[in-house]
Amino acid sequence: MNNIEEFTYYNDLLDVYGELLSSTQKDVLEKYFRFNLSLLEISEEKGITRSAVLDAINKGKKHLDELENTLHLHAKTLKQSELIDEYKKTKDEKTLLELERTIKNGI
Repeated sequence: MNNIEEFTYYNDLLDVYGELLSSTQKDVLEKYFRFNLSLLEISEEKGITRSAVLDAINKGKKHLDELENTLHLHAKTLKQSELIDEYKKTKDEKTLLELERTIKNGI
C-alpha cells in the first residue's frame, strides 16, 4: 500500500470507527492522516514527544485494523458502492434484479 492509499484507507476507517478510539488516538490520527501534519508538528501542538505521537499513530492504526477485520463495515460500504454503480450502468433486466436483491440483502 503506497502512502496515498494508506492515507485514504485510514481516513475512511476514521470515518467509520473514529468514535471508538481514545480521544488522543483519534486526535493524533486525524492530525496525521486528515491534515497531513508531521510527527514534529503534532508533538509540538500536543506537547508530547515524537515517539509518543508515533506510538499513538501505530496503536490507533492497529485498533482501526482490528475493528475492520472484525466488523468489515468499510469493506461492506465499498462493496455496496460498487454494486450500486454496477446497477446504474446495467441494462440487463436479470442482472438488475440480482443486483437489487444483493443490495437489499446487505451484501
